[in-house]
Amino acid sequence: MKRTRILRRLGGTAAVAALAAGCLVLALRKRAPAPETVVVEWAEAADLLHERGFLEAAAVTPVQLGANGEIREMAADGAAVAAGQIVARIDETAYLEQLANLEVEIETAATTLAIREDERTAAEEEIADALTLVSNRLVLAQMELDHIRRGLTADERRDLQIACELRAIECAEAEDAVARERAWVADGLASAATLEDAGRRLGSARAALEEARIEYGIQTGPPPAETLLEGVRTVERLQGELRRGRRAGERRLAKTDAEIDEARARLRLNRLDYLMSSNEWASCSVAAPTSGVFRARLFSDWRQGGVWQTIKPGVSRGRLDRIADIVQPGEMRVQIMLHEADIERVATGMAVRVHVPALGAGRVFDGVLHTVGGVGRDRFDVAPRGIERAVSGVTVFNASIRLLASDPALRPGMSVLASIVREPGRERLLVPREAVGRGAAGDRVALADGSVRAVAGRFFGSRFYEVGEGLRPGERIRRRFAEEGP
Repeated sequence: MKRTRILRRLGGTAAVAALAAGCLVLALRKRAPAPETVVVEWAEAADLLHERGFLEAAAVTPVQLGANGEIREMAADGAAVAAGQIVARIDETAYLEQLANLEVEIETAATTLAIREDERTAAEEEIADALTLVSNRLVLAQMELDHIRRGLTADERRDLQIACELRAIECAEAEDAVARERAWVADGLASAATLEDAGRRLGSARAALEEARIEYGIQTGPPPAETLLEGVRTVERLQGELRRGRRAGERRLAKTDAEIDEARARLRLNRLDYLMSSNEWASCSVAAPTSGVFRARLFSDWRQGGVWQTIKPGVSRGRLDRIADIVQPGEMRVQIMLHEADIERVATGMAVRVHVPALGAGRVFDGVLHTVGGVGRDRFDVAPRGIERAVSGVTVFNASIRLLASDPALRPGMSVLASIVREPGRERLLVPREAVGRGAAGDRVALADGSVRAVAGRFFGSRFYEVGEGLRPGERIRRRFAEEGP
């Protein structure tokens, strides 16, 4: 009996505790705030991708050097220049010295050429005289050989006969003179000395007659073999001498011509060097190729650890190096970097709205996504110099935006906020993105009374969900999806 009473007491206590707990829950529910709700309604919205970037000149004309050397003068960075205006000057001292040395070399080469030409003229005359002499001797030797082979002509034979007859007459006269002297000596009319003189004259006349007869016999007879052989050898020797002389003359003139060609080539080369040096000297003054804003380029100074610095007077640059650019004010394009997660959501030709903070909140420019890079690289590799200090681990793609209009207020380097219009604005049935729960059963929303309803649609941008089916305008749903338990 006692135990029964105790159990009854415990049961009553439990009932009282349960009743108290229920009352507490009801009190807490009454004091808890109701979940925040929103109304499903139509709204005009566009799908925009926002990226930061900077302006870059669309029309850029490089300014390059025409000579090597140290920059002595240079237009100020950002200065407005006109076409033809001198914007840079190179130290010309070395070029002036080189021109002076080349002038001396040209004069020396011209003198050498003149000497070579005079030597050739003298060689031609000397060779011509030598060949003429040998040729004349050959003609004479040929004539003599022909004379030997031909023999005496009738006139020559007649001359020899006359000579023999004259010597015979002289001999007969000498004999008559000796006979007279003898008779006179015998008669005592002359001395023995005159007889001796007459005898000597007779001997001389007889010797001359004999010589004439011998000469006649030799001349009228066949020529001796040794005489004919000697004449042939003389002609052949002179012919060989003439051929050798001509070949020697040709070689000598060819050598002289080669020396002349070398001297002319040296002179042309010196003149070409002088012309090139003159052009380089003239190129020490660099003129602006067009009008615009002068923007100096940067260079990496290896002496200071590769720090990028602006090219300025005192810096040495090489021929054809680009030291600056002339940009056209207002004609700009936008350079941006797209994150790898967004690369598949954009395409060239998409409209872009470009806001330039430096020009105020109301300045917005229309543009078109012009190019999208096909290879992603680390932000450190593609960002402008000075933005990233080390590898960031973020992969981005370079892209450019073409502005549809120019504006003189736009300047290279200005920062911009580009909004790429992936989908243009139109009336859409939108709810907050966080109001939709996504699971294996599909997309769901919680109505204001806590019930759950299935919906169909897609996430739109970073803030909204575009409803296709399951909700009607004017219905109220909870802002944040949280499915209640039983």
